[in-house]
Amino acid sequence: MRKLDETVLELCDIVLTSDSGITSRVVRKHTDSDISHAMLYVQNHSLIDSTGDGVHASNTQRNLFADDSSVYVLRTRAPLTDLQKQSIVTYARTQIGTSYAKLQAAAVARLNPLKPSTTNSRKQFCSRLVAQAYAYAGIDLVETPDYCSPNDLKSSQLLEPVPTAIRTATEAEIAFANTFDSTKLMQDTSNALLTKAREKSGHIEAISDIDTHLFQHPADDQFMTDALKISGYLGVWRHDYKENPWHYDLDLMSEIEHTSAVEEYCKSTVSQRDTTERLQKNRIG
Repeated sequence: MRKLDETVLELCDIVLTSDSGITSRVVRKHTDSDISHAMLYVQNHSLIDSTGDGVHASNTQRNLFADDSSVYVLRTRAPLTDLQKQSIVTYARTQIGTSYAKLQAAAVARLNPLKPSTTNSRKQFCSRLVAQAYAYAGIDLVETPDYCSPNDLKSSQLLEPVPTAIRTATEAEIAFANTFDSTKLMQDTSNALLTKAREKSGHIEAISDIDTHLFQHPADDQFMTDALKISGYLGVWRHDYKENPWHYDLDLMSEIEHTSAVEEYCKSTVSQRDTTERLQKNRIG
């Protein structure tokens, strides 16, 4: 098994992958490519992508790739500015929860006759999410960011491969990848919350849209409050606390092997420059 090497990865790197599933095989066949999926590296150990479950974050430590699968890490040939990185990451994060654009993804993969110009929506699919995030920062990786395939990203003249960003996973890393994953629980509860919220409005896609809806329809406050409780969204931290108490206890954290790496991760997380802009964007919708 192989994995991404976080010591080599840089913010906003693009990860292109394939797997042995039917969907991957069909996409690869119809796009004449060896890859079928695109992800964006947004923080230490964190990826954002769009799948059939919508747009969500995942942990690089839990993303393992078969030895015979295709995996590429791409980076812009010209270094990104701090402002460009901030804009790319902010856009991707504000898309969290957005549902999957199945018909548009199929059109891009040439699996149905829909015309892209007539099927635009706020929904996402993997390569659209990545291309739009870059376009938000003023960088057009492809001719049409709204309608592109993973192979279009792979072929972009603005990107180049980073072959050293992929390495063989150790036995310990493979074992860890199969342990409790709080990010998957967050994904499931987020989807449950959004499914309920969308009963009130078809315009709700991302989590931040709930705030916008309530500003416009304050009478729905109790409905959304109940949705938060029923979905389990507010209780994810309790499950994480049970499995990873060191996340919440500095004394326990200090006892962990490689504490310097943990400290660096915490500092990096707190100092993410996109935080203020992202919160402001969510606040004003």
